Amino acid sequence: MDTRELFKKLTGYEAYDYQTRAWGKIREIMRNGGKVIIEVQTAGGKTEAAIMPFLQEIYDGTWSVSRLIYVLPTRSLVEKQAERIRKLVEKLYSLKGYQNAKELSEKSVLVEYGLEKTHAFLGSVIVATWDSFLYGLAAHRKIGDRFTFPAGAIAQSLVIFDEVQMYQDCSFYMPMLFGLIIKLLEKARVPVVIMSATIPSKLRDVIAKDAPKIEVLDNDELKPLRGEVKVEISESFDSILKDVVDTLKAGKKVLFVRNTVEKARNTYEKLKSLKEIQNKEIILIHSRFTVEDRREKEIMLEKADLIVATQVVESGLDLENVGLVVTDIAPLDALIQRIGRCARRKGEKGKAIILIEAEIQPKDTGRSKKGRKPEVFKFKKFSEISRHFGENIE
Repeated sequence: MDTRELFKKLTGYEAYDYQTRAWGKIREIMRNGGKVIIEVQTAGGKTEAAIMPFLQEIYDGTWSVSRLIYVLPTRSLVEKQAERIRKLVEKLYSLKGYQNAKELSEKSVLVEYGLEKTHAFLGSVIVATWDSFLYGLAAHRKIGDRFTFPAGAIAQSLVIFDEVQMYQDCSFYMPMLFGLIIKLLEKARVPVVIMSATIPSKLRDVIAKDAPKIEVLDNDELKPLRGEVKVEISESFDSILKDVVDTLKAGKKVLFVRNTVEKARNTYEKLKSLKEIQNKEIILIHSRFTVEDRREKEIMLEKADLIVATQVVESGLDLENVGLVVTDIAPLDALIQRIGRCARRKGEKGKAIILIEAEIQPKDTGRSKKGRKPEVFKFKKFSEISRHFGENIE
Protein backbone atom coordinates (compact mmCIF):
# COMPACT_ATOMS: atom_id res chain seq x y z
CA MET A 1 0.00 0.00 0.00
CA ASP A 2 1.52 3.33 -1.02
CA THR A 3 1.35 6.50 1.09
CA ARG A 4 -1.55 8.01 -0.86
CA GLU A 5 -3.71 4.94 -0.30
CA LEU A 6 -2.70 4.66 3.35
CA PHE A 7 -3.50 8.34 3.88
CA LYS A 8 -6.98 7.88 2.43
CA LYS A 9 -7.64 4.87 4.66
CA LEU A 10 -6.50 6.79 7.76
CA THR A 11 -8.24 10.10 7.03
CA GLY A 12 -10.99 9.39 4.50
CA TYR A 13 -9.61 12.10 2.17
CA GLU A 14 -7.62 12.24 -1.03
CA ALA A 15 -4.12 13.64 -0.60
CA TYR A 16 -3.35 17.14 -1.82
CA ASP A 17 -0.69 17.47 -4.50
CA TYR A 18 1.66 19.37 -2.18
CA GLN A 19 1.36 16.57 0.41
CA THR A 20 2.52 14.03 -2.16
CA ARG A 21 5.53 16.22 -2.97
CA ALA A 22 6.26 16.59 0.75
CA TRP A 23 6.17 12.82 1.32
CA GLY A 24 8.73 12.24 -1.42
CA LYS A 25 11.10 14.85 -0.03
CA ILE A 26 10.71 13.67 3.58
CA ARG A 27 11.41 10.06 2.59
CA GLU A 28 14.58 11.32 0.95
CA ILE A 29 15.83 13.18 4.05
CA MET A 30 14.86 10.23 6.28
CA ARG A 31 17.38 8.19 4.33
CA ASN A 32 20.09 10.77 3.80
CA GLY A 33 19.57 13.56 6.33
CA GLY A 34 18.74 17.16 5.54
CA LYS A 35 15.91 19.60 6.05
CA VAL A 36 12.77 20.80 4.31
CA ILE A 37 10.27 23.62 4.90
CA ILE A 38 6.51 23.13 4.54
CA GLU A 39 4.73 26.47 4.31
CA VAL A 40 1.01 26.04 3.65
CA GLN A 41 -2.09 27.96 4.76
CA THR A 42 -3.83 27.24 8.06
CA ALA A 43 -6.06 24.13 7.98
CA GLY A 44 -4.09 22.90 4.99
CA GLY A 45 -3.11 19.46 6.30
CA LYS A 46 0.52 20.19 7.21
CA THR A 47 0.56 17.67 10.07
CA GLU A 48 -0.33 14.78 7.78
CA ALA A 49 2.11 16.09 5.16
CA ALA A 50 4.90 15.80 7.72
CA ILE A 51 4.11 12.56 9.57
CA MET A 52 2.76 10.22 6.87
CA PRO A 53 6.19 8.97 5.69
CA PHE A 54 6.90 7.82 9.26
CA LEU A 55 3.44 6.22 9.62
CA GLN A 56 4.06 4.45 6.31
CA GLU A 57 7.22 2.92 7.78
CA ILE A 58 5.31 1.72 10.85
CA TYR A 59 2.79 0.09 8.55
CA ASP A 60 5.45 -1.50 6.34
CA GLY A 61 7.71 -2.49 9.25
CA THR A 62 10.65 -0.58 7.79
CA TRP A 63 12.55 1.88 9.95
CA SER A 64 14.70 4.51 8.27
CA VAL A 65 14.44 6.34 11.61
CA SER A 66 13.64 4.97 15.06
CA ARG A 67 11.02 7.51 16.10
CA LEU A 68 9.21 10.71 15.28
CA ILE A 69 9.72 13.79 17.48
CA TYR A 70 7.14 16.51 16.93
CA VAL A 71 8.16 19.82 18.55
CA LEU A 72 5.71 22.63 19.35
CA PRO A 73 6.13 25.96 21.18
CA THR A 74 3.43 25.54 23.88
CA ARG A 75 1.98 22.86 26.16
CA SER A 76 -1.57 23.43 24.95
CA LEU A 77 -0.50 22.68 21.38
CA VAL A 78 1.37 19.57 22.53
CA GLU A 79 -1.73 18.04 24.15
CA LYS A 80 -3.98 18.78 21.17
CA GLN A 81 -1.49 17.51 18.60
CA ALA A 82 -0.67 14.36 20.58
CA GLU A 83 -4.35 13.43 20.65
CA ARG A 84 -4.65 14.04 16.92
CA ILE A 85 -1.66 11.83 16.14
CA ARG A 86 -2.87 9.10 18.55
CA LYS A 87 -6.10 8.80 16.56
CA LEU A 88 -4.14 8.30 13.34
CA VAL A 89 -1.82 5.76 14.97
CA GLU A 90 -4.79 3.87 16.43
CA LYS A 91 -6.33 3.58 12.94
CA LEU A 92 -2.95 2.47 11.62
CA TYR A 93 -2.68 -0.35 14.15
CA SER A 94 -6.27 -1.37 13.40
CA LEU A 95 -5.38 -1.62 9.70
CA LYS A 96 -2.49 -3.91 10.68
CA GLY A 97 -4.98 -6.16 12.48
CA TYR A 98 -4.15 -5.40 16.11
CA GLN A 99 -7.12 -5.89 18.46
CA ASN A 100 -5.64 -3.59 21.10
CA ALA A 101 -5.00 -0.70 18.71
CA LYS A 102 -6.17 2.01 21.13
CA GLU A 103 -3.92 0.74 23.94
CA LEU A 104 -0.96 0.51 21.57
CA SER A 105 -1.51 4.04 20.29
CA GLU A 106 -1.54 5.42 23.83
CA LYS A 107 1.75 3.68 24.57
CA SER A 108 3.31 4.69 21.26
CA VAL A 109 2.46 8.42 21.30
CA LEU A 110 3.88 10.17 24.36
CA VAL A 111 4.05 13.80 25.42
CA GLU A 112 7.17 15.45 26.81
CA TYR A 113 7.07 18.86 28.45
CA GLY A 114 8.91 18.44 31.73
CA LEU A 115 6.36 16.70 33.95
CA GLU A 116 6.99 13.09 32.88
CA LYS A 117 8.76 10.47 35.00
CA THR A 118 11.55 9.51 32.60
CA HIS A 119 12.06 12.40 30.14
CA ALA A 120 13.90 9.93 27.93
CA PHE A 121 12.17 10.27 24.52
CA LEU A 122 11.45 6.54 24.47
CA GLY A 123 8.13 6.39 22.59
CA SER A 124 7.67 5.74 18.89
CA VAL A 125 6.17 9.22 18.59
CA ILE A 126 7.15 12.00 21.00
CA VAL A 127 5.20 15.28 21.00
CA ALA A 128 7.33 17.78 22.93
CA THR A 129 7.65 21.43 23.76
CA TRP A 130 10.66 23.31 22.43
CA ASP A 131 12.24 23.70 25.87
CA SER A 132 11.92 19.97 26.62
CA PHE A 133 13.46 19.13 23.27
CA LEU A 134 16.34 21.53 23.85
CA TYR A 135 16.97 20.18 27.35
CA GLY A 136 16.85 16.62 26.03
CA LEU A 137 19.41 17.47 23.37
CA ALA A 138 21.81 18.97 25.90
CA ALA A 139 21.26 17.08 29.17
CA HIS A 140 22.05 13.67 30.63
CA ARG A 141 19.11 11.98 32.32
CA LYS A 142 18.89 8.99 34.63
CA ILE A 143 16.40 6.13 34.96
CA GLY A 144 17.03 4.04 38.07
CA ASP A 145 20.72 3.16 38.08
CA ARG A 146 21.18 3.71 34.37
CA PHE A 147 21.92 6.89 32.50
CA THR A 148 20.07 7.63 29.29
CA PHE A 149 20.99 10.14 26.67
CA PRO A 150 17.94 11.65 24.93
CA ALA A 151 20.34 13.20 22.43
CA GLY A 152 20.93 9.67 21.12
CA ALA A 153 17.20 9.20 20.65
CA ILE A 154 16.97 12.53 18.83
CA ALA A 155 19.87 11.56 16.56
CA GLN A 156 17.87 8.55 15.32
CA SER A 157 14.60 10.43 14.78
CA LEU A 158 12.64 12.40 12.24
CA VAL A 159 12.31 15.80 13.93
CA ILE A 160 9.42 18.12 13.04
CA PHE A 161 9.29 21.73 14.23
CA ASP A 162 5.76 23.11 13.84
CA GLU A 163 4.37 26.64 14.30
CA VAL A 164 7.87 28.07 13.98
CA GLN A 165 6.54 31.62 13.52
CA MET A 166 6.13 31.65 17.31
CA TYR A 167 9.90 31.31 17.85
CA GLN A 168 10.45 35.08 17.84
CA ASP A 169 11.28 37.69 20.47
CA CYS A 170 12.32 41.34 20.62
CA SER A 171 16.03 40.60 20.74
CA PHE A 172 15.81 37.85 18.09
CA TYR A 173 17.58 35.53 20.54
CA MET A 174 15.19 32.62 20.03
CA PRO A 175 15.52 32.52 16.22
CA MET A 176 19.32 32.61 16.52
CA LEU A 177 19.25 29.71 19.00
CA PHE A 178 16.75 27.83 16.85
CA GLY A 179 18.95 28.31 13.78
CA LEU A 180 21.96 26.97 15.69
CA ILE A 181 20.04 23.83 16.70
CA ILE A 182 18.93 23.24 13.11
CA LYS A 183 22.56 23.45 11.96
CA LEU A 184 23.66 20.97 14.64
CA LEU A 185 20.93 18.51 13.67
CA GLU A 186 21.77 18.86 10.00
CA LYS A 187 25.46 18.25 10.70
CA ALA A 188 24.47 15.03 12.52
CA ARG A 189 22.36 14.01 9.47
CA VAL A 190 19.13 14.19 11.45
CA PRO A 191 16.15 14.68 9.10
CA VAL A 192 14.33 17.93 9.99
CA VAL A 193 10.95 19.30 8.84
CA ILE A 194 10.14 22.97 9.56
CA MET A 195 6.49 24.02 9.29
CA SER A 196 4.23 27.04 9.50
CA ALA A 197 1.48 28.82 7.62
CA THR A 198 3.46 32.04 7.96
CA ILE A 199 7.26 32.10 8.21
CA PRO A 200 8.58 35.69 8.13
CA SER A 201 11.40 36.02 5.60
CA LYS A 202 13.92 37.17 8.21
CA LEU A 203 13.13 34.17 10.41
CA ARG A 204 13.48 31.80 7.44
CA ASP A 205 16.86 33.29 6.58
CA VAL A 206 18.11 32.63 10.10
CA ILE A 207 16.78 29.10 10.62
CA ALA A 208 16.86 27.48 7.19
CA LYS A 209 17.74 29.84 4.36
CA ASP A 210 18.92 27.14 1.97
CA ALA A 211 16.20 24.56 2.72
CA PRO A 212 13.88 23.49 -0.13
CA LYS A 213 10.30 24.66 0.41
CA ILE A 214 7.13 22.66 -0.16
CA GLU A 215 4.07 24.81 -0.83
CA VAL A 216 0.79 24.82 -2.72
CA LEU A 217 1.32 25.65 -6.40
CA ASP A 218 -1.10 27.49 -8.66
CA ASN A 219 -1.33 24.55 -11.06
CA ASP A 220 -2.02 21.94 -8.35
CA GLU A 221 -5.22 20.04 -9.13
CA LEU A 222 -5.85 18.92 -5.55
CA LYS A 223 -5.20 21.68 -3.02
CA PRO A 224 -6.62 22.89 0.31
CA LEU A 225 -9.52 25.34 0.06
CA ARG A 226 -10.82 27.56 2.85
CA GLY A 227 -14.19 29.06 3.62
CA GLU A 228 -15.03 32.75 3.17
CA VAL A 229 -13.74 35.23 5.76
CA LYS A 230 -14.86 38.85 5.95
CA VAL A 231 -12.33 41.02 7.80
CA GLU A 232 -13.23 44.33 9.45
CA ILE A 233 -11.50 46.83 11.73
CA SER A 234 -13.02 48.36 14.85
CA GLU A 235 -11.75 51.03 17.25
CA SER A 236 -14.25 50.19 19.98
CA PHE A 237 -14.86 47.00 21.95
CA ASP A 238 -18.49 47.90 22.60
CA SER A 239 -19.20 48.25 18.88
CA ILE A 240 -18.52 44.55 18.25
CA LEU A 241 -20.83 43.13 20.92
CA LYS A 242 -23.76 42.90 18.48
CA ASP A 243 -21.61 40.73 16.18
CA VAL A 244 -20.80 38.48 19.14
CA VAL A 245 -24.44 38.06 20.12
CA ASP A 246 -25.60 37.51 16.51
CA THR A 247 -22.91 34.87 15.87
CA LEU A 248 -23.78 32.94 19.02
CA LYS A 249 -27.50 33.09 18.23
CA ALA A 250 -26.71 31.63 14.81
CA GLY A 251 -25.21 28.60 16.56
CA LYS A 252 -21.56 29.35 15.80
CA LYS A 253 -18.55 29.75 18.08
CA VAL A 254 -16.82 33.02 18.92
CA LEU A 255 -13.08 33.30 19.63
CA PHE A 256 -11.42 36.33 21.26
CA VAL A 257 -7.62 36.58 21.13
CA ARG A 258 -6.26 39.38 23.35
CA ASN A 259 -2.60 40.38 23.60
CA THR A 260 -2.36 40.37 27.41
CA VAL A 261 -3.75 38.33 30.28
CA GLU A 262 -5.28 41.48 31.80
CA LYS A 263 -7.20 42.24 28.61
CA ALA A 264 -8.35 38.64 28.35
CA ARG A 265 -9.64 38.69 31.93
CA ASN A 266 -11.46 41.99 31.45
CA THR A 267 -13.02 40.74 28.22
CA TYR A 268 -14.15 37.53 29.90
CA GLU A 269 -15.83 39.41 32.76
CA LYS A 270 -17.54 41.84 30.41
CA LEU A 271 -18.89 39.08 28.18
CA LYS A 272 -20.13 37.07 31.15
CA SER A 273 -22.23 40.04 32.24
CA LEU A 274 -24.13 40.25 28.92
CA LYS A 275 -27.72 39.15 29.47
CA GLU A 276 -28.11 38.07 25.84
CA ILE A 277 -25.58 35.22 26.21
CA GLN A 278 -26.16 34.09 29.80
CA ASN A 279 -27.01 30.56 28.63
CA LYS A 280 -23.80 30.15 26.60
CA GLU A 281 -20.67 28.26 27.68
CA ILE A 282 -17.83 30.79 28.06
CA ILE A 283 -14.27 29.84 28.97
CA LEU A 284 -11.10 31.81 29.65
CA ILE A 285 -7.67 30.37 28.87
CA HIS A 286 -4.21 31.89 29.26
CA SER A 287 -0.70 30.95 30.36
CA ARG A 288 -1.13 31.74 34.06
CA PHE A 289 -3.45 28.85 34.85
CA THR A 290 -2.01 25.79 36.58
CA VAL A 291 -1.22 22.74 34.45
CA GLU A 292 -4.30 20.92 35.76
CA ASP A 293 -6.60 23.87 35.05
CA ARG A 294 -5.12 24.30 31.58
CA ARG A 295 -5.72 20.65 30.74
CA GLU A 296 -9.32 20.88 31.93
CA LYS A 297 -9.93 24.02 29.88
CA GLU A 298 -8.32 22.54 26.78
CA ILE A 299 -10.76 19.63 27.01
CA MET A 300 -13.61 22.14 27.30
CA LEU A 301 -12.58 24.03 24.14
CA GLU A 302 -14.56 21.75 21.85
CA LYS A 303 -17.81 22.30 23.76
CA ALA A 304 -17.42 26.01 24.52
CA ASP A 305 -19.56 28.55 22.66
CA LEU A 306 -17.30 31.53 23.42
CA ILE A 307 -13.55 31.32 24.03
CA VAL A 308 -11.52 34.21 25.44
CA ALA A 309 -7.78 33.64 25.26
CA THR A 310 -4.34 35.11 24.82
CA GLN A 311 -1.81 34.11 22.17
CA VAL A 312 -1.79 30.55 23.55
CA VAL A 313 -4.50 29.65 21.03
CA GLU A 314 -3.41 31.64 18.00
CA SER A 315 -1.74 28.64 16.33
CA GLY A 316 -2.57 24.98 15.97
CA LEU A 317 -6.12 25.26 17.30
CA ASP A 318 -8.50 23.34 15.05
CA LEU A 319 -12.05 24.15 16.17
CA GLU A 320 -15.12 23.45 14.11
CA ASN A 321 -17.84 26.01 13.47
CA VAL A 322 -15.99 29.19 14.47
CA GLY A 323 -18.04 32.01 12.98
CA LEU A 324 -16.30 35.03 14.49
CA VAL A 325 -12.73 35.82 15.54
CA VAL A 326 -12.00 39.05 17.41
CA THR A 327 -8.31 39.87 17.74
CA ASP A 328 -6.14 42.70 18.97
CA ILE A 329 -3.84 44.17 16.38
CA ALA A 330 -0.67 42.07 16.13
CA PRO A 331 2.25 41.32 13.80
CA LEU A 332 1.14 40.18 10.37
CA ASP A 333 2.08 36.52 10.81
CA ALA A 334 0.14 36.42 14.10
CA LEU A 335 -2.92 38.06 12.51
CA ILE A 336 -2.97 35.46 9.75
CA GLN A 337 -2.76 32.67 12.32
CA ARG A 338 -5.57 34.15 14.42
CA ILE A 339 -7.89 34.84 11.50
CA GLY A 340 -7.08 31.32 10.33
CA ARG A 341 -9.06 29.88 13.25
CA CYS A 342 -12.24 31.00 11.43
CA ALA A 343 -14.06 29.29 8.52
CA ARG A 344 -11.35 26.65 8.15
CA ARG A 345 -13.29 24.40 5.78
CA LYS A 346 -14.57 24.87 2.25
CA GLY A 347 -18.15 26.14 2.27
CA GLU A 348 -17.94 27.76 5.71
CA LYS A 349 -18.42 31.49 6.20
CA GLY A 350 -17.04 33.64 8.99
CA LYS A 351 -15.96 37.06 10.11
CA ALA A 352 -12.82 38.47 11.72
CA ILE A 353 -12.65 41.80 13.54
CA ILE A 354 -9.29 43.44 14.27
CA LEU A 355 -9.44 45.71 17.33
CA ILE A 356 -7.34 48.86 17.18
CA GLU A 357 -8.22 50.53 20.45
CA ALA A 358 -6.89 53.96 21.44
CA GLU A 359 -4.44 52.75 24.07
CA ILE A 360 -2.52 50.58 21.63
CA GLN A 361 -2.34 53.00 18.74
CA PRO A 362 1.14 54.16 17.64
CA LYS A 363 2.22 57.29 19.54
CA ASP A 364 4.86 58.56 17.13
CA THR A 365 2.51 59.71 14.36
CA GLY A 366 2.19 63.30 15.58
CA ARG A 367 -1.57 62.85 15.82
CA SER A 368 -3.95 62.58 18.73
CA LYS A 369 -4.07 59.62 21.10
CA LYS A 370 -6.08 57.72 18.58
CA GLY A 371 -2.99 57.75 16.33
CA ARG A 372 -3.03 56.06 12.95
CA LYS A 373 -6.40 55.72 11.25
CA PRO A 374 -7.79 52.24 10.58
CA GLU A 375 -7.78 52.94 6.83
CA VAL A 376 -3.96 53.17 6.88
CA PHE A 377 -3.72 49.75 8.49
CA LYS A 378 -6.26 48.41 6.02
CA PHE A 379 -4.30 49.67 3.01
CA LYS A 380 -0.96 48.31 4.19
CA LYS A 381 -2.02 45.03 5.75
CA PHE A 382 -5.13 43.73 4.02
CA SER A 383 -3.27 43.07 0.77
CA GLU A 384 -0.76 40.97 2.72
CA ILE A 385 -3.49 39.04 4.56
CA SER A 386 -5.26 38.40 1.26
CA ARG A 387 -2.12 36.70 -0.06
CA HIS A 388 -2.78 33.99 2.54
CA PHE A 389 -6.58 33.76 2.30
CA GLY A 390 -6.76 34.43 -1.44
CA GLU A 391 -10.09 35.57 -2.79
CA ASN A 392 -11.90 34.39 0.33
CA ILE A 393 -11.17 37.60 2.22
CA GLU A 394 -13.30 40.71 1.89
